[in-house]
Amino acid sequence: MGSVTSRADEKLTAFLELEAAIRAGSAYSDGKASYGEFGLLCEAQKWQNSGVEPGDSTGSKASRAISQSVPGPFYLRYYPDHRLMAWQPQGTLDDLMLDQIAEWLVYIEKAFLPFKRFVDLSQLTTVAVRTGHVFKVARRRAEQFRGVEPVRTALFSEDWVAFGIAHLYASLMEDTLIEARAFRDLAKAAEWLAIPIDVLTLKDEPVPHIGPMARKSS
Repeated sequence: MGSVTSRADEKLTAFLELEAAIRAGSAYSDGKASYGEFGLLCEAQKWQNSGVEPGDSTGSKASRAISQSVPGPFYLRYYPDHRLMAWQPQGTLDDLMLDQIAEWLVYIEKAFLPFKRFVDLSQLTTVAVRTGHVFKVARRRAEQFRGVEPVRTALFSEDWVAFGIAHLYASLMEDTLIEARAFRDLAKAAEWLAIPIDVLTLKDEPVPHIGPMARKSS
């Protein structure tokens, strides 16, 4: 058992070093070869399918948490069992926050296989994003998306202002491979994504991301 855990720990450490190199845009060496940007992305695909998820040093799907925190903008988490990336922004949603998540998606879509997306806007206190900026972000997302198959993005909020922004974005993504829908009913969002509703409550405590890209806890 000790040797199995040790090998898994080594794989996890290598994954984190690889991920950090991708984020920094720098070269990476695993002791056998060095990788440029294209090689880094190919290696990321291998790690994604290796059976060891960051935060799971046993190589098993069993875990006390079903999601893991993700390097990047705050409030991100990934559910590997459902191939779901969830974002639950808090505070004020403004143009800058919207740009940050859009830019992060461009990076992550290069490194990983297609995944479902869930955006929970229920924790926002203020919506200060400009309508015109939503148009710009939607157009940029449509142009930069390099997937070859449709991906689903569910946007949820019971607040009418946030829901209005979500609905606007969803309407702008029509006729693209990014299938987006806005919901005020969490159960309907779960049904559309084919994800258990208890997952979309985002109540679990994510496995903290460790290594050079870990977030500092306040």
